[in-house]
Amino acid sequence: MFSRIMRNLPLVGNRLPSLSMLRATDQWRHLYPWFQSRRENYLLDHAIPWLVYDAAEYLRANLQKNIRVFEYGSGSSTLFWSKFDAHCTSIEHDGSWVNVLRTRFNPAYDVDLRLVPTDNPPLPLDKDIADPSGYRSDWFGFERQTFKTYVEQIDTFPDGCFDVVLVDGQARPSCIAHSYKKVKSRGMLIVDNADLSQYQPALHEYLAAFNCHSFTGIAPIEGVLSRTNVYIAP
Repeated sequence: MFSRIMRNLPLVGNRLPSLSMLRATDQWRHLYPWFQSRRENYLLDHAIPWLVYDAAEYLRANLQKNIRVFEYGSGSSTLFWSKFDAHCTSIEHDGSWVNVLRTRFNPAYDVDLRLVPTDNPPLPLDKDIADPSGYRSDWFGFERQTFKTYVEQIDTFPDGCFDVVLVDGQARPSCIAHSYKKVKSRGMLIVDNADLSQYQPALHEYLAAFNCHSFTGIAPIEGVLSRTNVYIAP
């Protein structure tokens, strides 16, 4: 019993709530869910997307059933889409993580989970991370890798194909550049961590005509305020 309790305690030792989180009084209602999210596999167990909580609430309130979804970066969001009877195409670079996720899918879930590793060999690394033509990642440990094949998975689909595109994985400026035309009119293109400076040029260049709903607040697991933007296609 004691060991089970200890395993399920929120993992606050390495990531306590920041002062900015505690000062955001409008976000206090998310503090308890945030503590819960620190438990092992909690997001997977409850199909909670790793997005700002307010953005996830917006999605729950506005998404319809039988949607068509394309996402860069697989995880609890992949399980979340199943609640909307979605057809989901999900692109993931990590083979071990793909194996974990496959054990979580209901056999009736219409999901195309694709393992697409880094380019081998990588492209030249002469482009800035913010440059969509460089296909570079800002993730620690992937500084000398590129993700052109990963990003190009969406290119085989016609324009205006998806109700939702989620950009929450590798090489996000490149993903934005390749995916924005694939969203249906009035569909959603979601960009997580949209406050990061390296994403701003792509956001301004490709999504200026979209209507942006920006959510800054508490997100699962992270100890700082984050931002998720939901762009509505014209």
